[in-house]
Amino acid sequence: MEWTLSEDDYIEKYYLVKSDEELAKDLSKITSQVKKRRYDLGFTKQRQTPNRGTRKEGEKWCWYCAEYHKISEFNKNKRKEDGLQDECKRANKEINLKRKAKISKKKGNDILEKKCLKCDEVKSINNFIKNISTSDGYSKFCKQCLNENKTSRKYKMEDNSNE
Repeated sequence: MEWTLSEDDYIEKYYLVKSDEELAKDLSKITSQVKKRRYDLGFTKQRQTPNRGTRKEGEKWCWYCAEYHKISEFNKNKRKEDGLQDECKRANKEINLKRKAKISKKKGNDILEKKCLKCDEVKSINNFIKNISTSDGYSKFCKQCLNENKTSRKYKMEDNSNE
């Protein structure tokens, strides 16, 4: 596959800001091709930017925005050499929002009903306790079945079957 100079320049300009999927869409290519080309050109995504330093007094480079910001726009981080995060506050918010959206999409938090594996009844999601280790984020059994199984349980689950 032949790559043009303008495509290589585009990858160089945006590889830190955009994902490989976005780059592939913009260039009308397959994601794996863009990723391979980015590696071939030597453009690796790195969060730390120690070589950037500060451009002017009181400014720092944000790896996410790929530009300089005032130092006041960075959160503190005592583990870093300069005592500041590598990304600005605005970028940090955007990263966290993307992460939360990805997690909620993965967990399927939009479900309203679930079937209990013991009693085989479809009940409101309020009748299940939260369990982060499951794929949907809720227990396999309803609160009523959990209470029946564990009679020696110190704290019984509240049954919200009225809802």
